[in-house]
Amino acid sequence: MANFVTIDGLKVNEELHRLVRDEIAPGTGVDPQAFWISLGQIVKDLGAKNRQLLAKRKELQKQIDEWCRTRRGEPFDVEE
Repeated sequence: MANFVTIDGLKVNEELHRLVRDEIAPGTGVDPQAFWISLGQIVKDLGAKNRQLLAKRKELQKQIDEWCRTRRGEPFDVEE
């Protein structure tokens, strides 16, 4: 089971945290701690909107699935 590191409320896989800290960030001028804090803020800021969009996508997919089920076996005509 994976271990996690918590940074400013963001739960990060320990291996990913180590990869960013030890291999990706060095030489870029980006402080790994600041990176995770910024990413956490982005997730907090956009999380609610993302959940709304995923719910909308789920509803649209449900409508598409129902449309396909009711027309199973019928030819698919595209109106121009």
